[in-house]
Amino acid sequence: MVPLRFWLCSLVVMFMLGSARADVGHRPAEATLNDLVARLAPEERTRTRGVYLAFDTSRSDTIADAACDDDGDYVIVLSDAMLDLIDRVSVAVLADDTGAVLVAYETSLGAQPPGAALLPLPAGGYPRAVDVSGHERVRTEILRYVIGAELSHGVSGRLLCPSPTLTRESGDDVWTDNERSAAARAARALYTTANVAAADLRALDWMLAAGSTERGAMALLDAQGALARASSYARSHERSSMRASLLHTSASEWRAQNDSPR
Repeated sequence: MVPLRFWLCSLVVMFMLGSARADVGHRPAEATLNDLVARLAPEERTRTRGVYLAFDTSRSDTIADAACDDDGDYVIVLSDAMLDLIDRVSVAVLADDTGAVLVAYETSLGAQPPGAALLPLPAGGYPRAVDVSGHERVRTEILRYVIGAELSHGVSGRLLCPSPTLTRESGDDVWTDNERSAAARAARALYTTANVAAADLRALDWMLAAGSTERGAMALLDAQGALARASSYARSHERSSMRASLLHTSASEWRAQNDSPR
């Protein structure tokens, strides 16, 4: 018989490894928000002072919301499922030149059972030799889009939080049920067709000015479209196909105006 102490130690190690994996996954998102905030004009930084990321632990529901926390501070909420999806889409984008892996993944996401852990890439979707730098580049491009669009709601004044401060509290990183419910109610007014389009265009401008492309963002929108009703993000935001079309057209116009090649 295996001693009870052994099982308890094993559980502790598993918990610590799970927490470590989550922390590692959060760091690129936090770095992206810091970079975006650093690029804001001084008055825009003042308007959204103290904005931070909070992480929803759901591995089944892809979430990205701009909200006010229970202290009146600006917060952008990302679920672990959204970070998982961004990571897998960035791998699929680089997997082959034909886009077949991405299409296969979108097809499998169309059968995503609501409430189940987000489906992985299909068999054969992971290349034998992973382009680490390329993967990180595409992941950062997608994070710039997702986080930038949510940040723009506060920058523009479409979302007004009552008492933004630079002071972080110990519980800020924990997204409570009450905060989640309040954000869901506010989302119905915030994520109108016009607001989502304006946010996408501001995020696109930040992306392209930073040297990113729209390729990863459009791939993410295609994946979100496949998830449809299984995704809070897809339900609360405008139709993914319309957003992808806007990104494609607007990116071409941006390059023409800025004399920039693809």
